[in-house]
Amino acid sequence: MKLEELGFNDALKSAGTNAKKAPIYIACSPVKPSSKMYIELIEKGTERLRKSG
Repeated sequence: MKLEELGFNDALKSAGTNAKKAPIYIACSPVKPSSKMYIELIEKGTERLRKSG
């Protein structure tokens, strides 16, 4: 699974796939301290996916 390849298997949980090209939205609570970490993981993972194709 790609999450494991990126080293995120312990930090993220797969919610399925998006077979159709449609926007995917992720929400994090602004009051939870862990939200910043999740946003950083998502941003870094997205950047790595874009670079790797």
